[in-house]
Amino acid sequence: MQRATLLVLTTLALGLGAFVYFYEIRGKPQREAEADARARLFDIDQKSVQRVEVGNQYGTFVFTRQGTSWMLDGSPPVRADETAVQDVLFTLNELRADQTLESVEDLALYGLDSPRIRVTVSTGAETFRLLVGDDTPFGGKTYVQVGDEASVKLVSVPVVGKLNRKRTDWRDRRVLSFAPSKVSRLGVARADGTSYEVYRDGASWKLSTPPHYRVDSAHFSGLLYDLDGLTAVAFTGSTDLKEHGLDPPRLRVWMEEEGEQGEVRHELLFGRPDMETRRVPVVTKPGEEVRLIRVSLLERLEKPIDELRDTRVVPVERFVVGKLEVRIEGETLEAEKKKGEWAIDGTLASHVGDKDIEALLDDLAELEAEVMIDDVPEGEWSRFGLDTPWLSASLSETDPNGEVVRTFELTLGRVDGEEGRRLFARVADDPTIYQVNPVLADDLQGVLLKRGAGAGASPTPGRGPE
Repeated sequence: MQRATLLVLTTLALGLGAFVYFYEIRGKPQREAEADARARLFDIDQKSVQRVEVGNQYGTFVFTRQGTSWMLDGSPPVRADETAVQDVLFTLNELRADQTLESVEDLALYGLDSPRIRVTVSTGAETFRLLVGDDTPFGGKTYVQVGDEASVKLVSVPVVGKLNRKRTDWRDRRVLSFAPSKVSRLGVARADGTSYEVYRDGASWKLSTPPHYRVDSAHFSGLLYDLDGLTAVAFTGSTDLKEHGLDPPRLRVWMEEEGEQGEVRHELLFGRPDMETRRVPVVTKPGEEVRLIRVSLLERLEKPIDELRDTRVVPVERFVVGKLEVRIEGETLEAEKKKGEWAIDGTLASHVGDKDIEALLDDLAELEAEVMIDDVPEGEWSRFGLDTPWLSASLSETDPNGEVVRTFELTLGRVDGEEGRRLFARVADDPTIYQVNPVLADDLQGVLLKRGAGAGASPTPGRGPE
């Protein structure tokens, strides 16, 4: 009898455990999903939506899809802020009914006789409607109605804050749209007639007119990203170019972007800045509404090109250099990075290690010009000690597979004179000769030849030979 009772109890326990496991544990996600589906007010396929209408305290705004963009109706229509339109659809799909009031006799009690917000979404095949009434006195919920349903539902999503926007808040504030990485040329022309154009050469930017010297790549790369992210801080509602100092413009910027169908040209015209509000009017073409942007971008564009020279001697980041060759005073060094370590060869290999190679790259890749000298014929290189270089180096940028991407051929010349010892540098295919800090010679000798200033190296800067 006791064994039978124990068997029954064991069977019941196992059955209860199975019920708890399969229903309470494994079945819980499915039940929660089903409950969520029942509570959802909308299930809108955002990709199929063709028209969105939002009515609020500021008016009624109609958005229509044109290709991959949204247009805001008006006279004339203007580009809509795609994020704002998508936020409407996302908000509707996020709505869940926390409570449903089935027997509603007076909609005025819930602010739904004259709704604060009206939203209509059309896909062509379906139409979705939402009416937004008052907020509850407590609990942070809002009364809404869906479609033609007579019931009133309470939702906790902050609907009004997301949908009660002015017309300017629905507009696309972007001024330009392009891919900065695909821009091959950029030009700036001022009202005084001065202008310049630069072009992309690998990772560098160069002046398009002779002597084609390098300009600050960080400045121009940053400038392109700022232009691409440029947004209007205000809309004037005017297309009168003269009124805003845009005919003629104070400054004009143009860019050439490499597109799939060929080159695409972008332009931006700057008008008369208001230094009190720190705003400047801009347009991308005549007949377009004048918009206002912050004046800081104009100030950057008005910098003289001579102030934007690239002072780096070798335009390469040291961490991408995978091969290095050096010749100094009849000695040679060859180094190649393999699996994170340097394989070293040459007459200097016996006393140069990995740390020496890294120090050498620090010196060469971070070399900055103190003076830049342009348009020096090859026949006059002897004045700078570059006809018989004191040091020659090849720095090769490599990809993750160890393949050479590009190589920079650097030469250093030393000149002793009344001004003391001077050090000059030149890179192949670069028309500029750079005067650099002569202390570099001490550093290089210390790394490569293990000789410092006290062992026959160059004298202290500013002192003549002793």
